[in-house]
Amino acid sequence: LEDGLYRLDTGNGAIDLVLPLEADRTEYRFNDAGCDAMGRVLISSTAKCYGTPAYTPDMKGSFYIVDTDLSLKKIVDEMEHYNGIVFTGDNRSLYVVDSYNKRVLSFDYDIEKGRATGMRTAFNIPDEFFAPDGMAMDEEENVYITFWNGWLTKWDPREGRLIEKIAMGCPYVTCPAFAGNDRRDLYIT
Repeated sequence: LEDGLYRLDTGNGAIDLVLPLEADRTEYRFNDAGCDAMGRVLISSTAKCYGTPAYTPDMKGSFYIVDTDLSLKKIVDEMEHYNGIVFTGDNRSLYVVDSYNKRVLSFDYDIEKGRATGMRTAFNIPDEFFAPDGMAMDEEENVYITFWNGWLTKWDPREGRLIEKIAMGCPYVTCPAFAGNDRRDLYIT
């Protein structure tokens, strides 16, 4: 939530704050999160006014790893707006959508230490797509990215090649996720 990481009791619906984050930055909120294969939470913060005329590029958020013992590591400081946190099948690479700069970033990931290093641009997103948001990865390690202007796209992130684009017929398409016993179903919000 806006002030940190919470635990949800699915039995009774109660929520408990387990780790306050950026409590001194009341003009910020947390935006997207993902988990690595060891149970660590990766979470990004952004200015509450992101996406409005009040936002300016100097309103920088941060990108963190919360370890299973609730210790905190900052991966990136002074970034605009990250979304869609996914890992390759071998857990050696991490991809993140840099929504503000319209690109997908890649990190080297050490699953044993919970460390992301070597940030680089995997590929840039062309102007025909507006506001990249959520991302999912399939079994072949292609990424699916949703866009606020109504697109779902499929990319080969290693080559930065657009494989397929599907007009969703509605705006504000935010997040894809694979599900089902064999992960053959793609759900989109």
